[in-house]
Amino acid sequence: KQWYQRRVRAAGGTIKLILDRMEGVNYVPYTYYDAATMSVDVESMCMDLESAADSSVVVLHACAHNPTGIDPTKEQWLKIAEVCRKKKHFPIFDLAYLGYASGSFDEDAAAIRTFVEMGFEIIVCQSFAKIMGLYCERIGSLIFVGATAEIAHKCLSQMKIIVSRSTQTRRPTEPELLHVSQQPRLETRVGGVCP
Repeated sequence: KQWYQRRVRAAGGTIKLILDRMEGVNYVPYTYYDAATMSVDVESMCMDLESAADSSVVVLHACAHNPTGIDPTKEQWLKIAEVCRKKKHFPIFDLAYLGYASGSFDEDAAAIRTFVEMGFEIIVCQSFAKIMGLYCERIGSLIFVGATAEIAHKCLSQMKIIVSRSTQTRRPTEPELLHVSQQPRLETRVGGVCP
């Protein structure tokens, strides 16, 4: 498998550090930012995603892109999603700054909703460290949107195994699983912001 991440930082950021340690994973950055126009270079980004191997994993910032702070427009997200659908890429959204881009959780989750509404299976990696001021706590959520209940159940089963292994060997200061939910929609619990 090949993983595609935006090409902004010279070193490739945290994703590259993680993937460099994984055997058999080929990390390939994609173009994201055009310094001359100080905007998202969506044309080059889409060309890079087009040239990627079919069924690649693509890491995308959902909002408040780090380090540029510049996000694709709704129309650009649709274009990115169309390329990902055509190439059968699997999107993973990095959602560390929900609410920072627009001041609205709902608006900042629009890119994720776009992909879900188009029928994608996705993973969302959400950190609460920044938006809740919990910098030392490393708290967040991993959200998987599956096409069917069977796929979602299989994913949940694997996540329980991973979390179970990590909590059995963790030190008291390390994180642990607080709750695993199989609810298809959580609007009533989080104020209607879930896609």
